[in-house]
Amino acid sequence: MLACSQREGCVEPNAAASGLTERGPQIVSRVQRSRPVAPSALAQLIIEPPTHVLAPPAPPPPAPAKKLLPVGAQIPPSPKTPAASPAAPSASPPLTALTLSSFSSGSGDSGSVRTGTSWVNNVTVHADSLTVGGTARDENGWGATGLTLDASAMNYLLVSARRDPGHTASTLFVQFEDLSLRTYVVSLSTSLFSTTALTPVTVPLSGWTVDFGPSHITGWSIGGGGLGTESFRMTFDTLAFATSAIPEPSTYALMIGLLALTGCTLRRRQK
Repeated sequence: MLACSQREGCVEPNAAASGLTERGPQIVSRVQRSRPVAPSALAQLIIEPPTHVLAPPAPPPPAPAKKLLPVGAQIPPSPKTPAASPAAPSASPPLTALTLSSFSSGSGDSGSVRTGTSWVNNVTVHADSLTVGGTARDENGWGATGLTLDASAMNYLLVSARRDPGHTASTLFVQFEDLSLRTYVVSLSTSLFSTTALTPVTVPLSGWTVDFGPSHITGWSIGGGGLGTESFRMTFDTLAFATSAIPEPSTYALMIGLLALTGCTLRRRQK
């Protein structure tokens, strides 16, 4: 049975036993007082949670575990942007020739008339050569100073020249100076040069490094190398160092003849 009063409303006698608090009568008072409420229905009104309460949001999915690399391992490049391979260093080609002078105007090569010699006012510089004439004598009247040349890898000296009418000097001299003022002289017979065409002559540099510093050449000169008593009439085209010998014109002619002879022999065998 329910005990009811006008002040407190209807209260179940065993309210304390069913766990109702002092606020219980306020909830019960919402029920019509004229109709009795069963204890089970009252308990349902108090205990059941409201149906409109929203459920808590779902937790975000766990992040994928990162793969740990061992200590010292390199990180692989991304497949979209592959790492560019380093460019291989380009090796400089070996130096096979070192030109001292091309004896031509406007080339910027080293060389000029040496003051105090008989070559002064007796040298004519052409577009591709240099001619010594007039009253020039057999002395070194053309050269250059103040250079810093490294010819330590060179094994030959190339001189391209021609003997002109009136030439009587029998020897051509090319002299070099190093940083320690030491000299190295190359001498060759002027008979090696043709009187009708420029002739390249190659001279081996024997004893090149004995008492001389080819890695620090500071100057050079060319001429008759004598006492200035004989006439010097020559035309020069090239003066240069080289790592290998250049065949003489006679050698070229011999090679061409051998090739022609070999071709004729092969044709005869085929017939």
